[in-house]
Amino acid sequence: ILLQIDVLNKIGKTEKINILEKYIEELEKGDITNREGLASRTYFKEIFGENFKRFEPDIINYCINYCYQIIRSKIAQEIVANGYNPSLGIFHRSEYNSYNLSDDFIEVFRPIVDLYVYNILLYNEEEYLTPELKEKMSNILNQIVIFNKSEQKIRNCITLFLQNMFNFLELGDLEKIMFPTLK
Repeated sequence: ILLQIDVLNKIGKTEKINILEKYIEELEKGDITNREGLASRTYFKEIFGENFKRFEPDIINYCINYCYQIIRSKIAQEIVANGYNPSLGIFHRSEYNSYNLSDDFIEVFRPIVDLYVYNILLYNEEEYLTPELKEKMSNILNQIVIFNKSEQKIRNCITLFLQNMFNFLELGDLEKIMFPTLK
């Protein structure tokens, strides 16, 4: 939710930020009151417009999903490289999902992807995911974010983030948990 607030600040859409901040204050362990879901709904309507609906067949969703899959694949690659099984998740648990753990870890990157897609679609009037648009979307891994107080390409940030998360899972060292932020 904090990164969603950063995205809205970055694009100058600050009208609903107070609502997102309220959801943060109301968060409970395990998010039993679904504050993350409510924040997400508010955020998506703010960033992509009041008529935006997640998972509708439109160019925004095509682009978001395309970029999410690129990030998800890179995360799965790093999970395997670290000797873990991407199908064994922490919160995501489905026998039909081979990427449960990837889906757990992708959450922190979603607002970064959303901002990237927003910025590209701001200057494109495509209705479909054309090869040219796919080429622009596929550059998501080369975008710069801040991680551990330094600029990193998302591809490197994913590697570092997962190393920290696995360190935490193995040793319980909370100080190792760091999240990417916007540049």
